[in-house]
Amino acid sequence: MVQPSLISYSFNSPPQPALLDVASISADHILLLDSYFSIVVFHGMTIAQWRNMGYQNQPEHQAFALLLEAPQVDAQIIIRDRFPVPRLVVCDQHGSQVSNFP
Repeated sequence: MVQPSLISYSFNSPPQPALLDVASISADHILLLDSYFSIVVFHGMTIAQWRNMGYQNQPEHQAFALLLEAPQVDAQIIIRDRFPVPRLVVCDQHGSQVSNFP
């Protein structure tokens, strides 16, 4: 049986395992869910709003750009090394899923 894993990314700590529970959802976190056949990158509401405003493109917000990049890089590593290739879903809190995220 495949055990799903959930990793939480935030400004306050390095990536760390999170409980597979709704309590892990936070507006200022990014979650990476690996359920073997699907990889989900979930952006909390505040993170999604900042990304949509383009903060990651401003030099003074380099830490935010790195925070956005980390789960994407980790997801690509998982996808590259797995067969069958899992489906990547990128979504935002209170939003819909997107397969090809910029």
